[in-house]
Amino acid sequence: MICTDKIDSSKVLFFPAAGDCWKGELNAPGETCLYWSSSLNTSDVTTSFDLMYENNGEKSYDNYHFRYNGFPIRPILN
Repeated sequence: MICTDKIDSSKVLFFPAAGDCWKGELNAPGETCLYWSSSLNTSDVTTSFDLMYENNGEKSYDNYHFRYNGFPIRPILN
């Protein structure tokens, strides 16, 4: 997934479809893009919000999963 800045389209972030790790197994590499956000779900602190993109075009920005799931982290410097 590629995200561009709304004001300056030359600023981009690339999120590889790395898949996720569940119970020690890699799932959907090359098909699913799941990345942790820095935001806990305040109604259930055992979960955190994430960014999800699937190669079928489905996007989710307000999704959340249990924090023990193995998703990549994409560090960003302001």
